[in-house]
Amino acid sequence: MNNIVIPRRIVFRALFLSAILAATPTSMAAKAKPMNERATGTNENANPPEIWMSMRHGVPDLAAPGARWDFVKRNLGGFKFMRSNLGAFATLDQDKEVIAIMNEHHIPMHIEVAGAMPHGPVGENLGRVAGDFDMRHCVDPLSQRGAKIQILDVDWQVHQLRAEMAKKWPGETTQQLMERAAGFFVDYMRTINEKYPDIRFFLLSNFPNWRWKGGPNNAADWGDYWDVVSAVVPRARAAKAPLIGITVDYPYNYAIRKGPVDWVARVREMEDYARSQGLQFNLIINCQDGGNTSDQAFYENTLKYLDLYRKAGGHPDRYIVQSWYDYPKAIVPEDKPYSMTNLVMDVIKRTRGE
Repeated sequence: MNNIVIPRRIVFRALFLSAILAATPTSMAAKAKPMNERATGTNENANPPEIWMSMRHGVPDLAAPGARWDFVKRNLGGFKFMRSNLGAFATLDQDKEVIAIMNEHHIPMHIEVAGAMPHGPVGENLGRVAGDFDMRHCVDPLSQRGAKIQILDVDWQVHQLRAEMAKKWPGETTQQLMERAAGFFVDYMRTINEKYPDIRFFLLSNFPNWRWKGGPNNAADWGDYWDVVSAVVPRARAAKAPLIGITVDYPYNYAIRKGPVDWVARVREMEDYARSQGLQFNLIINCQDGGNTSDQAFYENTLKYLDLYRKAGGHPDRYIVQSWYDYPKAIVPEDKPYSMTNLVMDVIKRTRGE
């Protein structure tokens, strides 16, 4: 490479400007953690995915005296409450303390909800009724305690809804029923946005239970998920509804199960589909076998899953480390081997190449 001589005054000006520019983004980043906007095909270590944390039990432990999870607090991309968390707090003060910690450290808060499901007889106003239900039981209670909810990750058991709709509208084809369900889903999002205009939505699937484009299912048979996304995604786009991403729940033990197809490749195909539709893609990483066995088994198998998916070329916008199992029982401290925050810390470090 040729040697180039740069005048000293230019060097001094460049150093001065670089110092100013370097300081400004850092101070801004300390005040907010914007949602990750990763470009497809980017180097993961250079542009790592967000990491979220979510668990069925132990949430109050995060606010226990002396709870240590400082690294995770600084680096967590989001915390997702589950519906069951809302009844897990022994006191209202515990609830507020956890939310106060999230706010203090600028950790975005989200909720996993049921979505457009019947709460009574199925009718044309199902989407609005379901939206009111999830606000009343999930969004309102957390908002009243100081949480600003950004995203609802909608665990939509649409196969159950389809069965109820088939009774209400006999003779309609699967496609017609799914178009009707898509309309309910749009109404659901609009209803919530009337009160909470900034909330956005992910569509969450229990993907092992679904077939895909005529291929086989891995667990229970809930139908073909291609029928779901083919109805919901275009309908939401046409209605300008704030559906911004797809979340896949596919525990490790199902991903490595031997079968007629490569199940990890199927999840990758869903990621590619989401990208093709301009949607974000999120993968829940956990392990059912580990979650039913021990903290250590859950920790080790979840990291194996992370490595497996990355090796398969997966580049999700976020990994959601989530447990609805009995394990891990230890949530904190983050330096305790195999605790939940220990696992989340190591997932963050691994995706950053640390």
